[in-house]
Parts: sequence; C-alpha cells; structure tokens
Amino acid sequence: TSSREFSVMDSTHNPNILDRQGPNLLGSTGFGGESLSRPMSGRHPDGKNSPVARRCRAVRDLFGETQVAFAERIKIEYKRWNNVENGYPLSKDVARKLTRAVPGLTSDWLDEGHPRLLPFDLRERLSQAARTRKGSG
Repeated sequence: TSSREFSVMDSTHNPNILDRQGPNLLGSTGFGGESLSRPMSGRHPDGKNSPVARRCRAVRDLFGETQVAFAERIKIEYKRWNNVENGYPLSKDVARKLTRAVPGLTSDWLDEGHPRLLPFDLRERLSQAARTRKGSG
C-alpha cells in the first residue's frame, strides 16, 4: 500500500478523528430522517411538538396521569420527564424505564415512531390516546 492509503486507513480507524467528524461521517440525517446536526443536549427545534416528545406524551396518556404521577410511576424526577415532553433528548435510561413500564413498547418506536415496531393492540391504544389529546387540546 502507498503511504497515502495508509494515512487514510489510519485516520478512519482512529476513534479520536472519527469523533471530530461527527454526523457528517454518517450523512446529514439520522434514523427516521431527523437531523443529527443539533447537539445531543439541546432542545429539539419543535420543542414540545417534536416527534419524540409527542410519542412520550402519548405513552403517558395511556395511563391518564399527570407528568408528576407518571414520573413517579417510572421512577424518575418530574423535571426529567418534563424535559422529555418539552423536546429535550430522551436518554437511554428513561427509554428503558418506559419500555419496562409499558409491555410491547420499544425504544425503536420511541426514537423512530414507525407503527410497525409495536404490537397491534398497543399501537391502537397509543393512537386512541393521541386522538383523545387532540380532541381535548
């Protein structure tokens, strides 16, 4: 191999260089077409209307509980749950707690929102919860 090829291979296998390349390494969009360009700790531009926030609210609506009561149910602080519903990133820890609280719920659905990722009965219940919220809001 030439020295040029070696340096390219070396840079693509160096985790420090990959970290600096960020989302451009994978293209401009992530799974489900959502942009990876915003910082992970930042609020989604759509805030409480972001896709993940809406899906998380639908899960809470299944239980008919306030944010405070639901946060207690899944054993997290209220402020943490409120942040999720207001468009801040859903952590792996909170996603795991949600999937444990709701049989059939998947972190893939929470992230991507594809209905086929859910069992039919849960899909129908979440859809009904979303329709009820629209009718009352």
